[in-house]
Amino acid sequence: MTSLKEWGIGSCHWLKSLSGWLQQMKGLTSLRIRDCKELDLEGMQLQWDILKNLSRLMICNLPQLVSLPLWLRHLVQLKTLEIWNCSGLRSLFPVFEHLTSLETLEITDCTEPELCVDGISNIIQAYAL
Repeated sequence: MTSLKEWGIGSCHWLKSLSGWLQQMKGLTSLRIRDCKELDLEGMQLQWDILKNLSRLMICNLPQLVSLPLWLRHLVQLKTLEIWNCSGLRSLFPVFEHLTSLETLEITDCTEPELCVDGISNIIQAYAL
């Protein structure tokens, strides 16, 4: 599966990790993860260079997600990050400030304070640096 460019996984409520699957997908440029209620992105043991070509990441409805996984800061090609309906997400930092190629950021239905009005100014300041 090294030639696979786009992959989406959803409604896998039993899934706790993607590490084993992602190790085989070195050419992946787009990854969509949705409705995987037990998935722990933060705790995944992942060699970040496997996803070095990833330019788009969409995360939707992952209640276990509290902050962006640290391995994301190594995704230097990431241009689009979409996060929807992650009720537990409290912080984009410290990972966000490392996403220097980011062109599009969409955060929808994430209700924690840092992600609302007060936090938007921090995000804009971090991106402007």
